[in-house]
Amino acid sequence: MNKGFKIAIISTLLLFSLIGYFFYTNSLNSPSEYISIETAKKELVQYIETINKMEEQVFKYVDEEEAELAYLKTNSDIELKYADKKGVLEFFLATIALKDVDLFLESFDLYAISGDIHSSPEKNKDLVIEDLMTQLSRDGLLVKLGYKEVKGKFGADSNTVKVTFFYSDGLEATIPISFAKTHDHHNGEEVYSISTSVLEMLKDIKSNSKS
Repeated sequence: MNKGFKIAIISTLLLFSLIGYFFYTNSLNSPSEYISIETAKKELVQYIETINKMEEQVFKYVDEEEAELAYLKTNSDIELKYADKKGVLEFFLATIALKDVDLFLESFDLYAISGDIHSSPEKNKDLVIEDLMTQLSRDGLLVKLGYKEVKGKFGADSNTVKVTFFYSDGLEATIPISFAKTHDHHNGEEVYSISTSVLEMLKDIKSNSKS
């Protein structure tokens, strides 16, 4: 086998290795699931309407104690839908679309969001949160989130996911978002809340964005 032929084979093998590595790393970074902002918004509105109707109807036909139990069960079922990490992100995305300050705050661990709230000299803290939501959506350009679990050592689950923000002008940014676990006082189940601050998200979006 002549030297030129050996070089050609080696070059071809290197090329295929590079192509394989590119697709492998791309698959690691690509979202495994997507969450549409319009779908998330529609589902949350439906769940809110369910709670409101349940609250109205149940107190009409049963005694106060039974009504309270029925209401708590319905509310608890809805909370469980948003109890895992993906569910929290769906809720988070929907609250941005709805521009609902109170619901948006419920997506977060209290310690994480309190720093965001007090980061501004603005006394009206609702305005501070509204501004943060506007920055996250880039004035309504946010259309969906990509979601991918991040595994810990030996493939174990971790409390961090890779989230890709997709905007209608073509800009996208993949950032890590971490979660904290708390216990739901209604049903005793463990639920997640976002422990990455909004200011940290905005910083990461800015530094990791691409068109």
